[in-house]
Amino acid sequence: MQPTLCQLVDYAKATKVFWRNKKDIELKILEALLYFFGLSLRKTSDFLSFFEEISYESVRIYYHRLKKVLKKPRKMSSCNRETKLKLEKRLIFVWTAVDVDTNECLAIWTSEFSCLRFP
Repeated sequence: MQPTLCQLVDYAKATKVFWRNKKDIELKILEALLYFFGLSLRKTSDFLSFFEEISYESVRIYYHRLKKVLKKPRKMSSCNRETKLKLEKRLIFVWTAVDVDTNECLAIWTSEFSCLRFP
């Protein structure tokens, strides 16, 4: 769960992440959030220059100071497993996708190769 803007401001004030206060803490957090959600450093600085003069290097510094609080969403990782079964002289393949962290089965797919008959 991502923290809200008020929680980020409270965290920044409590831990004194930004020790120089020439600019508003809310503006610094907004710059870091814009970069976190995919806007480039230069586009973020260009956009916020309408309100207050800011360089892209400052955006980068603010982002790296708040980076430990802003965690990226976890991508689902899975492992594919393959099993061969011999059933009534037919070869059947069973593929499963398993979540690596929870060991939960995500998908199952089977296929039968009737041309590969065993004696």
